[in-house]
Amino acid sequence: MKKFLSILLSFSIIFTSVSTVSALDIELPKNLDNFTEDVADLINEYEDLTSSESAVFFTAADESETENSESTNRLIVKSTEKIDTLNAINSVSGYNDLYILQFENSEDCEAALEYYSTLSCVKYVQEDGIVTETAIEETEATVNEAAIDISSQYQSDIFGYTNAKANMGSAAVTIAVVDSGVANDHEYLQGRVIPTGFDSVDNESCYDLRGHGTHVAGIIAANTKSNVKIKPYKVLGADGKGTEAQLYLGIQAAIEDGVDIINLSLSKEGESEVIHEAVQNAYNAGITVVAAAGNDGADLDFTFYSPACYDEVICVVSIDVNKKRTSTTNWRAEDTLAAPGVNILSSYLNNTYTIMSGTSMATPFISCCVAYLLASGNYYSPESAYNTLYKNTQQGATASVHYVVPGQLITVENTCTTPVFTYQSGEFSGYLNVKITCDTPGATIMYRTSDMKADTYYEYTGPVRIEESTSFTAYAFCKGYKNSSTAYAIYMNNNVDTSMFIIDENDVLIGYTGTDTVVSIPDYFDGGCVSKIAASAFSGNTNITSLNLSKITATIGEGAFEGCTSLTSVSGSGVTNIETNAFKDCSSLTTISMPAAVTIGERAFWGCTLLSTLKLNKATTIGANAFENSGITSFTSSNLATIGDNAFINTPIQTINLSTVTHIGEKAFAYCNSLTNVTLTNNITALGDSAFANCENLASVTLTGVTTLGNSIFTNCTALNTITADSLATIGNYTFYGCSSLENLTLPALKTVGDCAFAQTGIKTLSLPSATTLGINAFGNCSSLKTVSLSAITDFVYSAFNGSTNVESLSLSKATTFDFGNGKLSDLFPSLTSFTDKSITNVPDYFFDGCSKLSSITLGNVVTVGNYSFRGTALNSIPFNSAKNFGEGAFSDMPYLEEVKLDLPELLDFSIFAGSTNVKKVVVNNLYELPGDFRCRDYFPNIEHFECENIISIPDYAFKGCSKLYYYDFFYVEEIGCEAFRGTAIEDPSCSRVETIGERAFADCTNLGEVSLASLYEINMNVFENSEHTVTDLNLNLISYEDEENIATLNFQKFTNLQGIGLDSQKHIPDNAFKDLHSLNSVVLGACETIGENAFANCTALKSVSLLEATAIGKGAFSGCTGLESFYAYSLTSLDFDVFNDCTNLKKLSLDSMTEFPVDEEGRFNLSNLEKLVSFSANSLEIIPSNFLKGCKKLTTVSFSKAQQIGDYAFYDTGLTTYTMPAVKVIGDYAFFSTNISTFSFNKSTSIGKYAFSECNNLPSITITTNASIGEGAFSNCNKVTEITLNNIRSLPVNAISGCPNVTYLDLTQITELPIEEDGSTYVSDKPELEEFIAEYVATVPDEYFINNPKLSNAIMTNLENVGNRAFMNTSLMYLPSDYLYTIGDYAFYGTSISEVYTECIERIGDYAFANCTALTSAVINNIYAEEDGIEIELGTSAFEGCSKLTRVALYREDIALPNGFFKNCTSLSKVYATKSWKNTTVNNLADIKSIGEEAFYGCSAMSINKIKPSSLESIEKNAFANVTTYAGKVTLPNLKYVGENALGSITAEHLILENAEIIKDIPDCEYVLIGSDIKEFSCDNTDTTIYAYKDSVVYEFCKNNNLNFKNYNSTDTILLDVEPLLTGYEYKLNFEAIGFNTTYEWYACNNPDRSDAVLIETTLDEPNTIDPIAIFFDNYEENKYTYFYCVATSTENGNVLEIPSSLCKNIFATIKGTDKTFIDFLGVIYTSSPNNVNTLDNIFSVDGDIRVTPSYATDTQNCYGTGSIVEILNGDEVAIGLTLVVQGDINGDGVVNVIDLSEIEQAVNGHKDITDTYSAAADANRDETFDITDYQTAVNIALSA
Repeated sequence: MKKFLSILLSFSIIFTSVSTVSALDIELPKNLDNFTEDVADLINEYEDLTSSESAVFFTAADESETENSESTNRLIVKSTEKIDTLNAINSVSGYNDLYILQFENSEDCEAALEYYSTLSCVKYVQEDGIVTETAIEETEATVNEAAIDISSQYQSDIFGYTNAKANMGSAAVTIAVVDSGVANDHEYLQGRVIPTGFDSVDNESCYDLRGHGTHVAGIIAANTKSNVKIKPYKVLGADGKGTEAQLYLGIQAAIEDGVDIINLSLSKEGESEVIHEAVQNAYNAGITVVAAAGNDGADLDFTFYSPACYDEVICVVSIDVNKKRTSTTNWRAEDTLAAPGVNILSSYLNNTYTIMSGTSMATPFISCCVAYLLASGNYYSPESAYNTLYKNTQQGATASVHYVVPGQLITVENTCTTPVFTYQSGEFSGYLNVKITCDTPGATIMYRTSDMKADTYYEYTGPVRIEESTSFTAYAFCKGYKNSSTAYAIYMNNNVDTSMFIIDENDVLIGYTGTDTVVSIPDYFDGGCVSKIAASAFSGNTNITSLNLSKITATIGEGAFEGCTSLTSVSGSGVTNIETNAFKDCSSLTTISMPAAVTIGERAFWGCTLLSTLKLNKATTIGANAFENSGITSFTSSNLATIGDNAFINTPIQTINLSTVTHIGEKAFAYCNSLTNVTLTNNITALGDSAFANCENLASVTLTGVTTLGNSIFTNCTALNTITADSLATIGNYTFYGCSSLENLTLPALKTVGDCAFAQTGIKTLSLPSATTLGINAFGNCSSLKTVSLSAITDFVYSAFNGSTNVESLSLSKATTFDFGNGKLSDLFPSLTSFTDKSITNVPDYFFDGCSKLSSITLGNVVTVGNYSFRGTALNSIPFNSAKNFGEGAFSDMPYLEEVKLDLPELLDFSIFAGSTNVKKVVVNNLYELPGDFRCRDYFPNIEHFECENIISIPDYAFKGCSKLYYYDFFYVEEIGCEAFRGTAIEDPSCSRVETIGERAFADCTNLGEVSLASLYEINMNVFENSEHTVTDLNLNLISYEDEENIATLNFQKFTNLQGIGLDSQKHIPDNAFKDLHSLNSVVLGACETIGENAFANCTALKSVSLLEATAIGKGAFSGCTGLESFYAYSLTSLDFDVFNDCTNLKKLSLDSMTEFPVDEEGRFNLSNLEKLVSFSANSLEIIPSNFLKGCKKLTTVSFSKAQQIGDYAFYDTGLTTYTMPAVKVIGDYAFFSTNISTFSFNKSTSIGKYAFSECNNLPSITITTNASIGEGAFSNCNKVTEITLNNIRSLPVNAISGCPNVTYLDLTQITELPIEEDGSTYVSDKPELEEFIAEYVATVPDEYFINNPKLSNAIMTNLENVGNRAFMNTSLMYLPSDYLYTIGDYAFYGTSISEVYTECIERIGDYAFANCTALTSAVINNIYAEEDGIEIELGTSAFEGCSKLTRVALYREDIALPNGFFKNCTSLSKVYATKSWKNTTVNNLADIKSIGEEAFYGCSAMSINKIKPSSLESIEKNAFANVTTYAGKVTLPNLKYVGENALGSITAEHLILENAEIIKDIPDCEYVLIGSDIKEFSCDNTDTTIYAYKDSVVYEFCKNNNLNFKNYNSTDTILLDVEPLLTGYEYKLNFEAIGFNTTYEWYACNNPDRSDAVLIETTLDEPNTIDPIAIFFDNYEENKYTYFYCVATSTENGNVLEIPSSLCKNIFATIKGTDKTFIDFLGVIYTSSPNNVNTLDNIFSVDGDIRVTPSYATDTQNCYGTGSIVEILNGDEVAIGLTLVVQGDINGDGVVNVIDLSEIEQAVNGHKDITDTYSAAADANRDETFDITDYQTAVNIALSA
């Protein structure tokens, strides 16, 4: 085709301006596949013509996609006629009127586009643009993420998809993933993808090369069940891009395939006619299309994206887990659905997983939601699907976000709408044409009438005419919908005469000629109805009393019943409009029933004086004067919106709901004196003046949301007492004027109040937090008004409150200007007690002057206070502290003023307080100077508290005589004048900055206590004249006298009550300075260097002393300080021996600079009287003298950080618990004897004296890492020690660790000989709790060394060679101490918990060495030097007796003689290896055992000897196998000479062959015994056993009396001879050993290798060699009739079966008939690649699927294992292939192939196990040379089938 097109195109005509349409070639119609193939070829062929100079493409790192301006130079044309292809270089057409035209350059393409746009036959023409995927980023998942189920990720759970999936329906649904294809071999998508998809990219395969489509498919699979299938349609290439033509074809293919949902996770900016056509086609086909909005962050109301923005498509935006719209997603305010699109984990290429984000990921979530609907089995059109989804959304965190709640969709069902009868039930006259409709498109309506046959329905095809009374029943149904509910209608023919009704051609009743009093207008008559009562139709009719209008009547015309004075009741269920004057002057009217009425016209019920209650629920409009002068008391409507002027004026109305009303006219309810409450809402948009004026009983008004009230609305509502109006902002003039009962008013939103709005009301409390404008007399003459709060007023005008003279509280937050007319505040509000205005900063002159009751004022940051502004007020404190400027007399004559606080004045004239004599507290913070003549008592004679922190100097006599002054604060004061505070009541005169104090400044101050003058450099002590005895604490920390004269002035003897002294700068404290000051309890001597003798003697209250600089202390300096508890001298280097005499309460003593202490002749420091000493520190002392702190029983803590040596008895008999001695190396004898230390931190010590730590009963562990010398009894009797580590100690003295009964861990790594105590006991005999022992260099454990350590479970003695008798007997030892033991004594490990025995050098195992080791499971007894050095291993009697769990034993020596009782009662023993070399080991092969002693295997009930064929075994002693009942099969013992009594016990054997036996004292229970001619002594009590003997290859029956019976037994007995070759003449010979006696051989032929068509040929008994199966084959059957044959040999005695195939078969099977064993022991045939390698069965042994082959068949001397993958082993096909033998199934390398290997494979598949090359080969279960998930599944399937 392409060649044909190129030929035609070579003749192409260059088009001109003439619009001629011609076709140069005839294109036959094509199906979609052919068309797609051509399009794909075209696009791929001319891909290089794509222009992308200005294009910016998507990359994974972009935050959003950018506009793709790539040009393809290709047009898509849809034409109803053939078109000229112009100069296109290639084209494709023939499907759906489409032409795809490829041009060489953009100029040709643009020219063609312009040309085609002019043709009338062209529906559309456009460039073939680029579409792209809508993912914005991807992150490769980890292995662990790949292993999880992606359906359980956080997004699915939080949005409810997980639960929706669990509960979705089971109907089949197909979702088309139109994308980059799908990797259908991904493990997560197995069983979910329909592989026969569609490819419009290269028309080859829909397999995904991008990963995007696979990710989308994974999201769908994760959130739906398996009934939802995924079909891939590949329209995007490996770069994530495609064209609009390719997308069109993909959608069309999905339509033709009949999918249910199309998922489009792709987009293109701008409109596209071809894409629109495709989604329209899908929509029309009933397929729901779901598309991604795109990721440019664009508002779709302004920027169009295809295909998401088309009406036929569900547009999906992306949100995060917080339900916020993502920053990159396109969006619009309405008509979108949201789904999670951030960090979505899903399937990816190469069977991996990855995380992606974007609207691409959100879109499949919405596709899943549509699937939930369709899976219910109901039909959903695309429109109904979207509507259903949208109804089940919730508002997200972003306003435009509507995310679907999928769980709600599971319960949604589409139900056909209920049919509707055009005429509702009713009465008719004449006839009626009944019509029925249904809103569900395509629905079928079924109906029946009451006169039809029961349960029979007829399809509705048109109106049904009825003439008699009848009832109708109807329902509707439609495909994909549930049946509708049933509709009912009843039509009654009342046969009424309708001749008196005058009805025009428009169904309007225009007159009535009858005279009846009760008039009923039929609903229908003569096929019609009355739709309206015309104007004046019944006007003036005084006969009618009751009127029943037709249901069909909708309008009552103007004046229709005006003047019907006899009319009492009217009903009309269909009436919607009551026009003007309709019932005017119906004075008898009491009842109206018109539930559908909407509009009531003007004066409609004017003058209806008996009409009291009216319920018109649907009424929306009441016209002007509608009920004026009526008797209406209650009007009910839930939809009322408009009430006209005067509508209810002067009526007794009591109840009306105005919540829906938007308009109330003027005077609408004026003079309604029965109205008690009114509620208006924010629906009100118009409220006429005087609407509720003069309603005398109106008590409550609620205005919800109402913002404005007009003039006079509630004027003179004298009972009104409650107004609730939180939103009311504006009130007109006179609105509440005269509401005398209104007492409290709180209107939070009110801003503007009109003139006289609340004048002459009874308001008591007024709160208007938002009001800014008050009209004249707004609250005028409110005589009850007491509290006013106006938070927003800025200009206060007195006229608003004219005549309201009783106001007591005025609160203004923002007022800054005040208009009081010609008066003052006290004139307007003479009773004012409280005033608040935080905006006032300047208080005008005389502002509060005269407010004699004003006791509370709250102002803002006042700066200026005017003249006399507060004069005469009742304030008790200044209400502000920020003022700087004060006018004359500002605070004068204030009789109640007690507190003054001013923060800002720099200068202050105290005369402003003239006459305010009751001031008690003054705080003036920024005043820097007091006048020199300031005398406080002249202004404030009652002053008690004075603060002026910035004052620097206090004048002489300033506060003298202020006898009540007890507190002052002058923080910055530096100078205090003479007698400044003399005679005051000051308690604490401390001034931290004072440098100078005048004489007698604090004289006669009898209340002094604490005094701090910390900045004072010198002082005359007369400052405190007559006050010394009152001082309790004195701080003189800068006093620093050095000469004796000045020091002498520090005479503290008069300060008899002194408790604390601070002399922080004084360097020397003289002798006797504070002696006998019994109250002194605290001293501060920071700079003190020396302290004189007796300086603090007898200061009995002194508790603590801290000396930082003191280096020397005089004799007796602190003697007699009985209250002293702590003493710290950090620099002290010398002190007198008696310095602490009689300090009996001293508890803490720190002398860290002392390097030597004065001690007595015993070396003790003078602490004999320090009975309470608890803590001692001397961190410079290097040698702690002997006896240093001996006997300090309460001493618990010491610190000697530099001490290297501790003398004898240094801490003996103390209460020491904690110590710091990191440098100690030498510890003297008894140094810590009987102390309470709880830690041992001397692990670097080199010497530890005798009994140094003896009886330290709180010590939990001991660790010494050096090779220290340890004295006798060093750690003896430490009864709480549990761990001892002495891992570098090479020798230990006697008793070093004796008497430590709780030791559980003992490490003596370096000792070479286990120590023995003087009394001969072991080091561990007194340690019954010992659990672990380490002595790695010990070679010998003496007899019974650990016999008293029953809990010992671990002994590490790596160099141990010899274990003495009973050395570890009855311990809990779990492992041998060493693998290199030479000798093991008698009972050495008797009764231990050892689980394994492994020896390499053993020479002797003593009697009962391991007896009763009930945890022992295996034993290897070996001496690797035995063969080379000629060493014989000595085995003791009953060495392993009673080891009930022992299962395997290996004995490596030659000519083994098993001693008596060696394995006695080893009830689990099943495998014994006995050989001189490990390399020759086989299971249960006792080849090197020469003799078995008495009871050697006694009671070994699990022991099996069915393969015991030891050629070396010569004797079996008495009871050797007694109590062994195992079945042994055929037993051959060719060299056995001696069989003792009961030697083989109760072993049951089938055949026992003892061809060389000489003495047989007993035989077991067996069927046949064969003996040779060497027999000398024979005894057998078993009468059921037949004995045979043979000589010269002839078998004889042997009698019990030892006489030979020469009865000839068959010389061809298969016991002795191999069967002759059966298959002679073929490519190999098959030798096999017969199964046994009484064997049946069944020969079969078949054509199928699985033997399903087998036919039995022949059956023989015992003599298989007598049958030639080949001869039978050819003799009895036609040549070549059968392909295969085989033999089944069955022994009737043991049930064994051996199957032997012919040479034409390629497999040999071995099974056991009648058993369910998976792994079997069998006598089989080895099938090799060479016919010459066929060997007898004795050379192969199978145990648990592990095939072992003797080395004679290997190419080297290494032990080799049988082959076969795990699959073959599980199948029972145990096969050895060739000479190179490898185990493939043994995954974990334990020599056994079993289900454990499955677990190993599973771990590798799931990523929990590393895979090496070797491992991978071993794990290749199906032997396809690849390791993957199929290996695990294959192996599991085999295991399950087995």
